This record gives sequence, structure tokens and C-alpha cells, in this order.
Amino acid sequence: MKDAYQAKHGKDLYEAGKEVEEAYHKPVREAEIAARKAEKLQTHNRTQSMG
Repeated sequence: MKDAYQAKHGKDLYEAGKEVEEAYHKPVREAEIAARKAEKLQTHNRTQSMG
């Protein structure tokens, strides 16, 4: 499979996978982490203002 991909697309399958990860998966993962942090901070701020 690796050789067939190299022959057809002219680049290494692993490198192509890393490019896809950097372009699509990493930003999504980072956005999910940021959303969880924001939610945690919001919850923390609400409990602080109540007590």
C-alpha cells in the first residue's frame, strides 16, 4: 500500500498522513481542549460568585 501510494501521489504515505493530521485533526483537538478549559473556568467562576 505504501509503495502504491508513493507511485500514484509522489509522496510518502506517512508524511501525507502527518499533513492531514496537522491540517484537520490537530485544530479540532485543540478547539475541543480550549472549549473544555473554558467550560471548567466558567463553572469555577460560578461557584466562586455563589460562595
